[in-house]
Amino acid sequence: MTIKNTSEYEKSSVEEAVRLLEASLDGLTDFEAEKRIEKIGYNEVVEKERNPILDVLSRYWGPMPWLLELTIVLSYFLHHYLEVLIVFGLLTANVAIGFQHTRSSRRALDLLKKRLAVRARVLREGEWVTRDAREIVPGDIIGIGSGDLVPADAKIVVGQVSVDQSALTGESLPVSVHDSGIFWPITEGYSND
Repeated sequence: MTIKNTSEYEKSSVEEAVRLLEASLDGLTDFEAEKRIEKIGYNEVVEKERNPILDVLSRYWGPMPWLLELTIVLSYFLHHYLEVLIVFGLLTANVAIGFQHTRSSRRALDLLKKRLAVRARVLREGEWVTRDAREIVPGDIIGIGSGDLVPADAKIVVGQVSVDQSALTGESLPVSVHDSGIFWPITEGYSND
C-alpha cells in the first residue's frame, strides 16, 4: 500500500487511488482494516499529557507574574517583608486557582469528547456497518448523509455533496463537491504516536 499526503491523492483518479491503496470499491475486510490500523495507527490526533508540575510552574512565567515577582524582589531589598509575603501569597493563590480551573476544563472537555465520539458508516466485507471514526483506515469506503460529519480525509467516489469547511478554512459558505457521497479515507491525520 502506497501512503501519500491527501493533496497527492486529490490529483489522482479514483481508479488510481484504489490501486495505490490496494483496496476495492466493495470495501475492505475486517482483517485488512486491522492490519492497516497496526501499520498506520488509528484515525485520531493523539493528545500528549502535560506534566502537572510543569503546568503549575509555567503559571509563574509571563508579564503579570514577572511584575509581581519584581515587586517581591524590590520589597525584599527594601526590607518590606510583610509586602513580600502578601504579594507572594496573592501570586501563589492566582496560580492555584488558574491551575484548578484548567484541570476542571480539561476534565469537562474529555467527558464531552467521549460523549460526542464520531461514528461512521463504513463498507466492510461488502456490508454497511457502523464503526467509531477512529477505526477508519485508508482504503475504507465511507457513506455520508445530510448533516453527517466527514470522519476522515477522503477521496470522492460517487455523488454530490455540499461541505461546510468553516472550522478548517474559515469560509462562511459551504463548498460544493462533485462526484461525492461516498468518501475514501486518505492518510493525513493518522498518527503512530
